[in-house]
Amino acid sequence: MARAIRNVSVAKGADPAEHVLVCFGGAGSQHACAVARELGMTQILIHSQAAILSAFGIGYADAARHNAAGIARCLADLGREELTTLFSTLSKDPVEKLAQEGFTDEQIEVRQIVDLRYQGTDQPISVPFSPQTNLAGSFEAEHRRQFGYLHQGREIEVVAARVEAVGKNQTPLPETRRCTLHYRESQNSTAAVFAGKQMNASSWERDELSPGDALRGPAIVAEAHSTIVVEPGWQAE
Repeated sequence: MARAIRNVSVAKGADPAEHVLVCFGGAGSQHACAVARELGMTQILIHSQAAILSAFGIGYADAARHNAAGIARCLADLGREELTTLFSTLSKDPVEKLAQEGFTDEQIEVRQIVDLRYQGTDQPISVPFSPQTNLAGSFEAEHRRQFGYLHQGREIEVVAARVEAVGKNQTPLPETRRCTLHYRESQNSTAAVFAGKQMNASSWERDELSPGDALRGPAIVAEAHSTIVVEPGWQAE
């Protein structure tokens, strides 16, 4: 698990120690302290619905519908009016589908994207399109940012045009706020092994904890869908 996180952080120039580890999944909160320690991270965020966070997130997520058309032509040979007409055609089906799902015109945002690449190369770069966009300039700027160089004098090829119609979910997220902490001691404990040593860990039911409660590790918090393990040297709020 730590290696997977390094692949999306250290490999891209980010230091995990400067970030908070967001934990999700039914077993994630059992391993969170160990993963954070392996990565040099000192803070972990476990959402109250962390075990079912994917389903919880889908309930709040925007809806998206897509359409695309392959082009495979030189950018210099493709008129802006032709692209504008193509995008108008591509947008109709995704927008109609969102409207059928109950989204109003005010809730629907249409994003137009052109995939470009240098002729003779494999990897396209996605550039947002509008009638005012300088596609060649935007592509070259992004190519320089990603790869550090340009292919001077080489034709730019339009690989595809893509449309993403997004229906905005306007369900408000519940607000959160930081609470004044007060430490609690549990009357219950259970035997647990940490780093090869057996010790007593305080035992809690999530439902008996209130906002602002703080626990010192080692502690085990049982939830409806998961179990949170607070290792020695850690504390939970």
